[in-house]
Amino acid sequence: MPRRFKILPFALAIVVLGIFAASCGSGNTKYQLVSAIADTPTGGFDITLNGSAMFSGVGFQMAEPSPTSYKGISSGSDTLEVFLAGQTANPIINSALNLSSGNQYTVIMMGEYSERGTTNQFAPAVQPFTDDNTAPTSGNGKFRIINASPSAPSGSPDIYIVPPGTDINNVNATFPALAYGQKSTYQSETAGNYSVIVTPQGNKTQYLTQNYALSSGQIYTVVLVDVPNGGALGTPILLTDLQ
Repeated sequence: MPRRFKILPFALAIVVLGIFAASCGSGNTKYQLVSAIADTPTGGFDITLNGSAMFSGVGFQMAEPSPTSYKGISSGSDTLEVFLAGQTANPIINSALNLSSGNQYTVIMMGEYSERGTTNQFAPAVQPFTDDNTAPTSGNGKFRIINASPSAPSGSPDIYIVPPGTDINNVNATFPALAYGQKSTYQSETAGNYSVIVTPQGNKTQYLTQNYALSSGQIYTVVLVDVPNGGALGTPILLTDLQ
């Protein structure tokens, strides 16, 4: 069953990808591309796959395909290259995706454009994350967190998923010490209202707090990102399905 999405801005530093169990695209391997490179130059990036043009002018916080859904891709080694818009030489990123047959992926462009050509941890890169679109158990939804923020507090922040108003001084982090480039497991929660809270590792100071209404059957991936041009956690986008 095909899905389409709408984009809603919120004042915190996350990208939320609302994904349901079914998706669209040709082939049995599918992917969705999201840009988390906060200092993306004006004009964005052009993306090629196996030498063929795929997306153009992809800016920070954008997701492709647009309207956002999955796109079919051949399994195995697929070469993804990222160029400055309008260029076809000297790619910013050249990476083999190596996607497995039958899986669905969120592929995130992450890092800092200013670190291109370096071996710095935050040099631009693409990283595929395998999605689990298995329907949650009846009455439940699921959250997953991906840390794509070079400026996340302490580098490996603690993540709390709790009912709004919860005193986190009295609870353990849902996903402690989530390092840059790492994903959490999927956390099943009863349908209802939840706060996603980001703190430094081992510290209860709340850097980000955002409330979400989780519906039965819904799956969220929350991707931590920087503000435009980087340097701190910043403004997010929320991608949620239109049923």
